[in-house]
Amino acid sequence: MPEPRVIHMNTPSPYTEFGQKGIGEGGAIAPPAAIGNAINDALHDLGVEITESPVSPRRVLAAIEAARQRKAA
Repeated sequence: MPEPRVIHMNTPSPYTEFGQKGIGEGGAIAPPAAIGNAINDALHDLGVEITESPVSPRRVLAAIEAARQRKAA
């Protein structure tokens, strides 16, 4: 895997005294969805789909068990 590069862009707001804007909101929205989709991709062959967040180990194990129960029925 390539080494990730982090690039910061600073564009101060011309409308506030110190140039501040909303801080970090955009970075908090996408990661849980990306993690959930990665887990769903990894468990797709088992028939598992996680549809709730947070994705805890307990929730993942429960979804795997539910998929096993459906296959056994």
